[in-house]
Amino acid sequence: MIPPAQALGGLGPYGGPVVGVAIDPTNPDRLFVMTELGGVFKSTDGGGSWAEANVGLAWRLSASAIIIDPNNPNVLYAGFGYSNPGGIFKSTDGGESWSERRSGLVDYNIGALAIDPVDARIIYAGSQQSGVYKSTDGGDRWSEINRGLTSLSISALYVNPLDSSTIYAKTGGSVYKSTDGGANWTGPSRGLSGWLVRSLALDPRDRNVLYATAARGPLPPLGGDVFKSTDGGSRWDLITGGPSFLFIGPIAFDPQDSRTLYVGAGERLYRTTDGGETWSFADTGLLISGYLALDPLRPGRLYLGRSDGLFVSVNRGETWAAANMGMNAYDVRAVVINPHDAWVIYATTATAGIFKSTDGGVHWSAAGFPEGGTARLVINPVDPATLYAGQQGRGLFKTTDGGGTWSRTELRVADVYALAIDPHQPEVLYASESAALYRSTNGGGAWSRIYPAGLSGSIRFIIVNPQDPNIVYFTTDGGGIFKSVDRGDSWSPINNGLTTRRMTSLAIDPRDPQRIYAATLGGGLFKTVDGGENWSAINNGLTSLQVLPILLHPSHPEILYAGTSEGVFKSVNGGGQWFASSHRLSNRLVQALAMSPTHPHVIYAGTYGNSIYVSFRAGKLWD
Repeated sequence: MIPPAQALGGLGPYGGPVVGVAIDPTNPDRLFVMTELGGVFKSTDGGGSWAEANVGLAWRLSASAIIIDPNNPNVLYAGFGYSNPGGIFKSTDGGESWSERRSGLVDYNIGALAIDPVDARIIYAGSQQSGVYKSTDGGDRWSEINRGLTSLSISALYVNPLDSSTIYAKTGGSVYKSTDGGANWTGPSRGLSGWLVRSLALDPRDRNVLYATAARGPLPPLGGDVFKSTDGGSRWDLITGGPSFLFIGPIAFDPQDSRTLYVGAGERLYRTTDGGETWSFADTGLLISGYLALDPLRPGRLYLGRSDGLFVSVNRGETWAAANMGMNAYDVRAVVINPHDAWVIYATTATAGIFKSTDGGVHWSAAGFPEGGTARLVINPVDPATLYAGQQGRGLFKTTDGGGTWSRTELRVADVYALAIDPHQPEVLYASESAALYRSTNGGGAWSRIYPAGLSGSIRFIIVNPQDPNIVYFTTDGGGIFKSVDRGDSWSPINNGLTTRRMTSLAIDPRDPQRIYAATLGGGLFKTVDGGENWSAINNGLTSLQVLPILLHPSHPEILYAGTSEGVFKSVNGGGQWFASSHRLSNRLVQALAMSPTHPHVIYAGTYGNSIYVSFRAGKLWD
């Protein structure tokens, strides 16, 4: 059996890095979140469920900010990073559609947005290299306003709610101020020298009162504290007795009580009800990092955007609940299916570790793996309760209970670039770190290095011949493809016919292992019929030459799928001709593909920023 399609529409795992929250000031059940890679999502039930709101957003990656017009909540602005094609987009229909607003922008790498609460036609945008931009016509035209700024990398902007001509810009770890709508800037503020400002909060009742969270510099930050200014930010004083922690994060005012503030510090949410004189804990141990927003009409309702999604509290932070249903915004790096039980699926993410589903993807839960970037995952084909996962910065881990518990293997490397398991002898593993290749013959208990340093490029993919365990291949991101016929003891390059050496993955025909497919960044796809001695391009019909995963039908290997920067492409004749197979996946970077072992027409696609999609019709339609 397979789960019904309607249950899997917008397959999870739900969540993803949230970088901004915009709340409708007239109807706080109407929310918008900006996710770092998945674009904009909209909720009409206070975060109970979410739907994508990305029509017209040609660029969804490296999102930075979202703001809502306080006078007309159907008007929103969204900021995106990267030089091209980032910039600013505007919606006039409540997020149903978006259009570019980049006229006058020199730097499209937008890091911050702010809106004038009195005249909503006035918008401010902070860029990463060109300082502050201002628009006086609702974003149609922009002009630079940088006089007095000594740093042009802007990460946050704040407009004083009681005096809209007063603006604050956070650049690096410093704060600058303008009292004439950005025409002139002064700063940096006194009292914050040697500190890296994390966040600002402006008193909604007193124009001269501000609070800041700041970490001790230089980098890396050594701890954090809260500061207060009573003269509009000219001078700052440390709040004695305030939150002090190794990590300090966001700060926000209660919109209905200016003496109540919330500060995130490590795994604690602090609250003061007397303007910072005294503080108390207001949480149950949730890591308070990221973006903090408060409901403008309902006291005590808080939203916290983190790297693993949005969380909501209805009791002033004492307890929290995830509010991510329908928010497909994870960067999924790998999708692995239990070969003995197709209902069990694993997904690795770039920010939140590993997720597991035991019902074909209808529901997901954390797989007990430490939070953090995880890209590589392999499963033991004989004992599928055993899996191996590489985590960025921490090395290789192993579980023998299906992800319930994990332990670090003896491979003491910082990052695992590639990982493979021998299907014939599952105790044999191959792993790489940069240009170094390692082998274990006892399930990760011990490792030996089998390829010396000096390789051109890093090893990015490893695969074992499905019929002969002596033959192993690896690809690099600059040196092409290498082959071993003695289980990795010696290696030879096999690049004849390749027009690029930036390789991403390989797929071997299970019936004829001399037939191999190679994916590249920029060169499309290549094929060999002689075990790698000669390669030829097979790009007929491909509109994207940025190819990452390749997937072969196990019983009909002439049927192939390729994940590209423009979705999924399919071939039914061994790569002779390709056609787009990306309905609802268009313009999504697909970086993982997996096929149900019992129902090969069921295919899962892991995307860069939109979690997982599933097709029940061999790629014709994706949900």
